[in-house]
Amino acid sequence: MQVARALACQTRLALLSCLARGEELSPSALAAELQLPLYVVSTQIRRLVSAGLIQQRRSGVWAYCQPRSPYGQRTFSGRVSAWVLGLLKHPDQALHHCRVVQLCNDPSPAAKVQALIFEAATAFTNVRRLQLLRHLSKGREARVDVLTGTLRMSEAAVSRHMAKLARRGYVSRTRKKKTIAFGLNKTMRTPLHDELFELVRQEWRRG
Repeated sequence: MQVARALACQTRLALLSCLARGEELSPSALAAELQLPLYVVSTQIRRLVSAGLIQQRRSGVWAYCQPRSPYGQRTFSGRVSAWVLGLLKHPDQALHHCRVVQLCNDPSPAAKVQALIFEAATAFTNVRRLQLLRHLSKGREARVDVLTGTLRMSEAAVSRHMAKLARRGYVSRTRKKKTIAFGLNKTMRTPLHDELFELVRQEWRRG
């Protein structure tokens, strides 16, 4: 959840986009490029480092941000870091992969990829949504009454979180006689959403 929360921030995604070019950059260089106060950039860098998405190298009094996880591919944060930085390094390819058409009045490809990552990541920033997704990933559709009983969640909470997951393209809702059932979508909104969910699902399997 910490990794997803680190990604669910436009400023942090903009920082990752700058670093995705493969250069070491200092906080002051990042602040100048993004036209943000240095204290804001420093705070957001600490969040990314804490989540294991980037690392910092110190040289004397200077600090440099490096576009890689300190944990390599051994951890969930390392795998997500490699995935996100790969998308942001080649945003045109990422949009093509996601079948997203760029219009002449659209924001830059990088900004559009950042928006997709933000949307996908927010599905995993709440423990209740994680519980619901993990339950649905084990099998078929589940009725609301089954979800409330199994997960000890109120019907209102199930409905609220499922609505958020549906807006992000992860689940769909069907009516079963007199009740509502939810199921995982076989195909998510974009391949990017699919890939992030698969990274999360692989982590569940490892656990």
